Amino acid sequence: MEKTQVPTTKLTIYGIEVDSEIMQSRLPVEKVQKIQHKLREFLLRKKVTLRELQSLVGLLNFACSVVVPGRAFLRWLINLTCGINYPFHFIRLSKEVKEDLFMWQRFIENFNGKCVFLPMEWSPSSHLTLFTDASGAIGFAAVLQDQKIWFAHKWAINLMDYQIAIKELFPIVLALEIRGDHLSNKRILFRSDNKAVVDVLNSQTSRDTIILKLIRRLVLVALKYNIHFRARHIAGKENTVADLLSRFKFQEALVVAPNLARSQTTVPASLLVALQYFVGLMGQVCLRRQKHIVLKTLKVAQMEKGYSTHQRYICVNPKCLLRLKDRFSIYIDDVLFINNQKFADYLSSIHPSELEVKETTETNNSASYFDIMLSYDTDGHMNTSLYDKRDDFNFSITNFPFLSSNISSSPAYGVFISQLIRYATASTKYTDFVLRARRLSVKLLSQGYVCDRLTSSLRKFYGRYMELVIHYDVPLSRMVDNILL
Repeated sequence: MEKTQVPTTKLTIYGIEVDSEIMQSRLPVEKVQKIQHKLREFLLRKKVTLRELQSLVGLLNFACSVVVPGRAFLRWLINLTCGINYPFHFIRLSKEVKEDLFMWQRFIENFNGKCVFLPMEWSPSSHLTLFTDASGAIGFAAVLQDQKIWFAHKWAINLMDYQIAIKELFPIVLALEIRGDHLSNKRILFRSDNKAVVDVLNSQTSRDTIILKLIRRLVLVALKYNIHFRARHIAGKENTVADLLSRFKFQEALVVAPNLARSQTTVPASLLVALQYFVGLMGQVCLRRQKHIVLKTLKVAQMEKGYSTHQRYICVNPKCLLRLKDRFSIYIDDVLFINNQKFADYLSSIHPSELEVKETTETNNSASYFDIMLSYDTDGHMNTSLYDKRDDFNFSITNFPFLSSNISSSPAYGVFISQLIRYATASTKYTDFVLRARRLSVKLLSQGYVCDRLTSSLRKFYGRYMELVIHYDVPLSRMVDNILL
């Protein structure tokens, strides 16, 4: 009889309080207080045990049943528990995890875990649909609510050189921040002609730092207004209005959509500048991290006087090599100089006359360094592709596992994914990536690999390492056709 409940409009079931009068489900007060206490405790600590972390993950995972978009802020917490078996093992809370905890704390304190019952179906009606588009070198645009409310702006200078996926995601975040209060307690469909952005929005995660930060900002707005969103790909020819607006072809857009408002919605200058600064700042952080990694990788090891070895170095000023030579007795091999025509003047000071120095620059616009080919195109942009000296051999090379051998098939197909990662990392152009991947697939098929399993491996690569191919702006179906069919 303890579980018997007389007729009422408020009922707590499975730990969730349901109110049929205002059509709302919410977390009980004691549950909210428990989550707040846990979050405050974790934010003050540097390390926690596995058991404590699992307890918090369980609480927040339960809260996600009411806080619909909250799972985007659980990913890093869950990742910390992977691979650890001992419940009392201490785990360090990284900066990213602290950011997740802060987001949860900020939202729980202002939201109290409420959720209005959402419609069961995803409404395709125009007033719940957002169309966006970005032109790489011109600007971006968004069209809302039956193509009547819209805005278009040109790119700030600090965002001009970012990859197209970031640019396609930018107007979506901006539109939701502007119109979020009008879309509260709704399900909304984002329509984008960029398949990679659609996948990122639906998964609410990415390995690209800038994209992940934008997604987190988008989810935070969705949490604030209790918006449940999903993205759906739309063919470019069906996204005409947003495409024309992003290129500032306003008159043509009015012809295609006569009901379009004659003037665009005002975007608060402070919000636009703040978001542009936010993206630009994250880009600078990523650039500093990449620079740190390069310098750490190329750092000359501390060696005792008189020890000789070969080193590889990237340099702009030859005098830095002279300083290295004075400090260490080393031979510096594989030196890459960028835009320095006077390098030959320093050769006698860097290398003894007994050593032969050979210039390996292919042309004025291209050069190979390690396994990377660097080249400038006609627009002055630097491109990279994979360089393998074995391509110049006049005989075939036997490599990669044969399925007729005694090795397991799983590691063999893993080779396909590892090589795709290598190709995508080295190739800035999609054509270079496809050329390498196509050659590899033909070779593996001739060695007994099954096309269906290679296709499955390619799909797995595309899903797990989207940040490597997102700048190609190529859907998975086309990539499969280009590589395996």
